[in-house]
Amino acid sequence: MAARFTEQGFQDTVDTVHAAAIDAARWPDAMEGIRGFFAGAAVVIFSSDAGTWDVLDIMSVGTADNALDEYRAHYWREDPKLTFTRRNPGLPLYHDFQCMTEAEMDRNGFYRWQDRVGGLRYCFGASAPIDRDAAGQFAVHWSRSHGPPQRDEADMFVRCAAHVQAAMAANRRLAHLPWRDEAAWSALDVLPQGLLVLDAERRVLAANRMAETILAAGDGLIVDDGVLCAARAAEDRELQHHLGRAVGTSSTVTLAGGVVALPRPSGARPYGLLITPFVGPRPRFASRQPAVIVTVTDPEREVEPSADMLRRLFGLTPTEAALAALLASGRSVDEVADELAMAKATARVHLRSIFKKMRVNRQSELVKLVLDSPARTGTPQGREGE
Repeated sequence: MAARFTEQGFQDTVDTVHAAAIDAARWPDAMEGIRGFFAGAAVVIFSSDAGTWDVLDIMSVGTADNALDEYRAHYWREDPKLTFTRRNPGLPLYHDFQCMTEAEMDRNGFYRWQDRVGGLRYCFGASAPIDRDAAGQFAVHWSRSHGPPQRDEADMFVRCAAHVQAAMAANRRLAHLPWRDEAAWSALDVLPQGLLVLDAERRVLAANRMAETILAAGDGLIVDDGVLCAARAAEDRELQHHLGRAVGTSSTVTLAGGVVALPRPSGARPYGLLITPFVGPRPRFASRQPAVIVTVTDPEREVEPSADMLRRLFGLTPTEAALAALLASGRSVDEVADELAMAKATARVHLRSIFKKMRVNRQSELVKLVLDSPARTGTPQGREGE
């Protein structure tokens, strides 16, 4: 190891890279640290699409302000080192002389452009998959006056590159987490039941749209200083007892927390609560861990199945779909006929056609099939007068 490379200097440099792994805004500091450690002219980090090799994101220090835009728009296609890495993926170290000689560099348009935007001549680079969709490139550049990098610089570069590429992979995973959460909760938001995730102190960590609606009503179930509670003391003691049973339970027994009928001060029918322990994988190093899942059913709210979805799912006519949706909402055939302003005999003719298309024989089977279908999800609607 050359005298100018010290283990303490390496550790200080790696520490800045680790900071960037969890806070991408700190990459400029990390890259400046790398440039100083290697006494380089510039440091470049970028990711590219694993299939097309198009540049997805790129950062640099030590280059002209317009260098990145020019590289993305044109010069990355002429970069001989990138062409080399495409043919030889996953290289812990690549360098100029694998691609061409000094004399060829002098004549090459890409190398002339490099010199113009940053006085850059020589480069050590590393290429590795970040995940299945992207590859990461990390490069340190030196000027012509520095001369070709030596073996000690190569050894240290390989060590540093491993940390840089791990940090890039961490950035990718962290960047995707909000999208995954948004997608998951968008799906949960269409459920007709409220869903709450609590920590061990009964504090609400997450709630879907129906749960937020129920809590906003303040009719029997509330959040007090972040903690899920029943509105009245007697009911709250029972609720906290059941929540306590679920906290810390590692069992997958469905009813480990219990079922609670929660009375409502308004006099409306009680909420139905299903309380279960959270038994999935927990995030590491999080200050608030999920511990309990509470599912809330409001019998005063109905979600009328979507007639349009029923029409598309089962090949029904618009009239048949409307009739099936109303039957699944609890109406009788006669009530549906009156609501749709049709003769009762006509309604029964439509019902036989619905049975045939949905492959059921009884009205109870029709209702179950509708309620089990995607048509059951949608925007909750209150009963008239609510």
